[in-house]
Amino acid sequence: MSVARVKPEISRIVGVEVWFCSVDDLNSVDHEQVRSLLSSDEQARNRRFLVDHPRHLHAAAYALARHAIGRRLGLPPAELRFGRAPGGRPFLAHPRGMLDFNLAHGGGLAVCALADGCRVGIDVEPADRPELSLELLDGLLAPGERDRVTARQGSARQEALVGLWVGKEAVAKAHGGGLSLPLDRLVVPEGDGPVTMTAVAGALPPVWRLHRLRPDRRHRMALALALAPDAPAAISFHDATQVFRGHRPPAASAGPA
Repeated sequence: MSVARVKPEISRIVGVEVWFCSVDDLNSVDHEQVRSLLSSDEQARNRRFLVDHPRHLHAAAYALARHAIGRRLGLPPAELRFGRAPGGRPFLAHPRGMLDFNLAHGGGLAVCALADGCRVGIDVEPADRPELSLELLDGLLAPGERDRVTARQGSARQEALVGLWVGKEAVAKAHGGGLSLPLDRLVVPEGDGPVTMTAVAGALPPVWRLHRLRPDRRHRMALALALAPDAPAAISFHDATQVFRGHRPPAASAGPA
């Protein structure tokens, strides 16, 4: 006798934190302080940047991750160890657990997202990023997405391109497969909404969720969660610019953000 499959009730609320820092609002002393929070390996990678602004963004992203994760777990940032998966995706190597994180930087912002119990991906870009074009994204857009862009003109077209790009990047970073994923078959919504993942082998659940965030007027941010759209999640948003400006980050403390 066959037994009907019943969808289990989801009772646990997934806690998600999104942190950002405006590097343009930090001075030279602040930037040195931010770099001091990095591990020796992270500092070595940071020194390879030959231009100040990308170097500041890279340092702020990793310092932000250390601050946010340390605060979440009640540990000093220096005690955290990060590793990298074969595809380059960072993960928390110590302490091991269910906490996943992802980081990004673009324009003048460094960002970090944490999620307890599901994969998370995040991306950020300035809304007027001039390098993005239909030609550059050729082969990465689904037909409906291309129509969404071509129906607009001027700055509205550019913002639509940025919205599509950060959405796809967030999904690809949550998965870890990057540009090897069939991005032309992953349709991302204009706003918050579901992303069907059946085109990606092994992606579970088969439908993920995407959230659109606006940290300021200039930037557009997308947050992807490997979490069913109807699963309960609590998303909190934090500006950490003041944490890194003019004084050292406070001691880590346990508890919700």
